Amino acid sequence: MKNQLLKVSFKFGFILGGINLIFKLINTFIYTPDNLIQWNNVLNSSLWWVLQIVFIAMAHYEYNKKNENYISFKDAILIGLIAIGISFFVSTVYSYFSYECNLEEKMQLLYSNMNEKNGIEISEHLISTGKFILLAAAYLPLEIVLLFLIITVESLWIIYKKAGKEGWASIVPIYNIIVLLEIVKKPTWYFLLLIIPFVNIIIVIWMTNQLSQRFGKGEGFTIGLIFLPFIFYPLLGMSKAEYIDE
Repeated sequence: MKNQLLKVSFKFGFILGGINLIFKLINTFIYTPDNLIQWNNVLNSSLWWVLQIVFIAMAHYEYNKKNENYISFKDAILIGLIAIGISFFVSTVYSYFSYECNLEEKMQLLYSNMNEKNGIEISEHLISTGKFILLAAAYLPLEIVLLFLIITVESLWIIYKKAGKEGWASIVPIYNIIVLLEIVKKPTWYFLLLIIPFVNIIIVIWMTNQLSQRFGKGEGFTIGLIFLPFIFYPLLGMSKAEYIDE
């Protein structure tokens, strides 16, 4: 299924790259040096992050369907990284040439205005090629963190489905805890213990251990779920581990 993984990754990578390109085109044509932070830039940036979450999740879903309803943790990471990498490449190349051809004059005007207002000498050639690439890459760590967050949410969805519950229940606040109590075979009134200070910490650890045992895992795995949830929840959900109903 390696070819299938690459097809899905490149497909959604170019989709994300295309969407990113559209946003940057909009920002390029409406950019003015009078205000560095404009409401339209904030709106486009927020919408871009939402769309990135949606399309990475869609990429995982499509691969999962084409791979006999199974996607491993490694596959989920690879698909996300390839898609993010393609989008980053498309975005960086466009941004660089856009700056060289269109934005450089506006930026020089901005620096001149700042020099006049503040009396501080700011170089008009502040952004070199190397610095430009570094600035563009500054968002990559955040995108990788976002990828692991997406995978963790997807893993919880799968865990609930393995336990015979609705996957969407895992993302609904409060209700997800009630369903989790059903998964670990405990009465609903245990939820009241979660609102008692200090006691709730013990209950959360205990529930996590119960969940781990329901999938045939031991206390060591429970520690991983508590301290490295971005790693161990995907290892639990995106694996062959089955729910033990007894």
